[in-house]
Amino acid sequence: MRKSTVKERRELAPWYRDKAQPSVLDMFTKLRRVIIAGYLRSEDPEPPTPQEITILRLAWEDVAA
Repeated sequence: MRKSTVKERRELAPWYRDKAQPSVLDMFTKLRRVIIAGYLRSEDPEPPTPQEITILRLAWEDVAA
């Protein structure tokens, strides 16, 4: 998340002030926004790099654990 988004969320939701890790709902919301943005792009998106795939895989494995 962008720093400005985090700051806004913490002001609107007091329980976000002490939150160190994103919740599953936060991750689903971000994923939904990324997917929608991908549909709205006029150009063909670049395929994800192996590094990006690894980052996402590790993030989801951490949530599942």
